[in-house]
Amino acid sequence: MKTQNLNPSPAAVDSVVLGSRSFNGNVFASHMAVSGVTPKHFHRWLRLWALHTQALFDRATARRLQAVASGIARQLCRGYFGNTAGFEGIESEACHG
Repeated sequence: MKTQNLNPSPAAVDSVVLGSRSFNGNVFASHMAVSGVTPKHFHRWLRLWALHTQALFDRATARRLQAVASGIARQLCRGYFGNTAGFEGIESEACHG
């Protein structure tokens, strides 16, 4: 699976990780411009996010960050595929092994 890096802005990451609300861009539109996205991409992204947050943060913080990421992924999944059918399985497997 070939991946495309969107190079998120520091403000976007700060908004998610620190809750700074410093990002004013359109995350949805920038992601929708990426072609060829499949449900496997969401699984991979959530799995990598879970692994990194578990390694870098205490359990409560990691879970909070994973919940935010899952919410973002769910909305993007709806945007790409028109629904979130099957997303719970992707989310559960990615975040819990």
